[in-house]
This record gives sequence, structure tokens and C-alpha cells, in this order.
Amino acid sequence: MDRLNNSSDKFEIKFACGHAELRVTKRDSFNKIAIQRAARMLCGACLADYDAKRKRLIEDSIRRANEASKSVKLTGSRKQIEWAERIRDRWLFDLQRDIPQTPSVENAIYIASGNEQAFAVQQAITSVLEVRLKAIEEVLDHGQAAWWIDWRYQLNERINKITNNAMGSELRLLSIGQMP
Repeated sequence: MDRLNNSSDKFEIKFACGHAELRVTKRDSFNKIAIQRAARMLCGACLADYDAKRKRLIEDSIRRANEASKSVKLTGSRKQIEWAERIRDRWLFDLQRDIPQTPSVENAIYIASGNEQAFAVQQAITSVLEVRLKAIEEVLDHGQAAWWIDWRYQLNERINKITNNAMGSELRLLSIGQMP
């Protein structure tokens, strides 16, 4: 049974990133849990830095994707080009809404790593996002209308497969402790 401490004592928790913060709680068992958990995690400011970096990556990628879709002129018959442009525009519109995919990536990496390597986990999440964005940009480089028509149903699968492979690689690196 937890000992109820009626005073509002402050205690310090140290995060894996080295930052610390003061907390107030009334239960000693909660303090112990908070201290143990914080030792495996990054503080809010460090997590915000990683989130901001990923947000910039996404914004830059969306900008480049929009530029690429305008600059890569499709080749083929007029009918093919019109059809392929609609496919490409719709795919890009849907993809931009779903680009981050970080919650699923983040959850998988946290679960697999046991949340023990805070910096490595955040770097892994960022690396997977970078691979995903690069794959999207490579798809947009295709200039043949027929390619867009032929691949229209597999575009998301193609990107997700590349993303999943990258996530698998990052998880393997985390599990064998090769990440900083």
C-alpha cells in the first residue's frame, strides 16, 4: 500500500537528455515511477525540437513535391497525360494529408525498443520519415503518363513498403544497440 504523504513535496526528475524538472506529488510510489520513466525519456523541450525538425522536413518535402508535380511534364498521348495528371494530383493531395505517419512509426519504435534509448528512438523516427519523404519525391520524378496509369493502385503500397523496410532497419539497429 502506498504511503500517503500529506505534504506537497517537490522532487526532481532527470530525463535521458540530461534536463531536469521539479514535480509535485503526494504519493512516494508515483515519484519513484516518474523518476524511473523520465530516465528513459526525453524532456518536453527536446521532444518538441525533434517534432519541429520533422515538421520542417514535411513542409520542405510538400513544397518540393508540389514543385516537382509542376515541373515534371508527363509524356504520352494527350488522353494519357490528362488521366495521369489527375491520378498524380489526387495521389499527391491524399498523400500530403497523410505524409507524417509518425504516430504509427513512433508507437512501433517505442514498443520495440522498450523506450530505453530516448535519443536513438527519436532519431529512428526521423530517419524513417526522411526515407518516406524521399520515396515520395522519387515517385514524383516519373514523367511517363503510362507509368502513373499502370501504378495508380500500387502507389501507396509502394511508399508504405519502403517506409516499413526503413522502420525494420531502424528497429534492428535499435535492438542491437548500434545507434547513439
